[in-house]
Amino acid sequence: MSFRQLALLFCLIAGIGQHAFAQAYEVDFHVKPGPHAVGLRIVEQYDRERSFGSTRATAGFRPLQTLVWYPAKPSKQPAMTMGDYLELMSTEVSFGRPQKTRDGELLKTWLQSSLKQSLSAIRDAQPEGGRLPVVIYAPSFSSTPWENADLCEYLASYGYIVLASPGMGRDSSESTPDLAGVKAQAQDVEFLVNYAASLPDTDMTKVAALGFSWGGLSNLFAASADPRIKALVSLDGSERYFPG
Repeated sequence: MSFRQLALLFCLIAGIGQHAFAQAYEVDFHVKPGPHAVGLRIVEQYDRERSFGSTRATAGFRPLQTLVWYPAKPSKQPAMTMGDYLELMSTEVSFGRPQKTRDGELLKTWLQSSLKQSLSAIRDAQPEGGRLPVVIYAPSFSSTPWENADLCEYLASYGYIVLASPGMGRDSSESTPDLAGVKAQAQDVEFLVNYAASLPDTDMTKVAALGFSWGGLSNLFAASADPRIKALVSLDGSERYFPG
């Protein structure tokens, strides 16, 4: 089993708990959302300042599938399902060209009973507008940008713009447990801060970095390098376990 598969399994177990684990991985979200409807925009972009292996699919540039959750105007369109989020894995690094992956198929099997479950975000819903605080979410080791979709949607429902990209290593979609790996994800966080600054509805005086596990460690590196990050939230971060 690859690092990525292990990471996905860990996130699944951590996210749904032991009871749900015994119940065919059914997922339930019970926290009441905030007053805003939630939209989701998928942005396929490259960091052209950094290389990413030598695959044709990326033209050698680092692909950053960027998910942006935001407060939106109410809509009658259907919300994203667990299956919709899962499908994003097929184009995570091959923009516009879906590719089945072993990890994606494995996760689809684990979540089979929850694939049709609706969450809150509506794809490309009309934004509410205004100047809103920003949260950059960094996922855990080799994980997807939507690993904590319920949390990201929840924050957006309370008036935040939340951005996330996949947890990847320096040269591939597999994270590496070393300094090069954590710096690569920290640079991804900085890339997303720059992207947030280009959006018309962000308040760049209020930027937070939020991360889970390996992402919590990467955020620490990002915040130490980027003074625009004013708040740091580390969920089960790895600072104590990777002191080197």
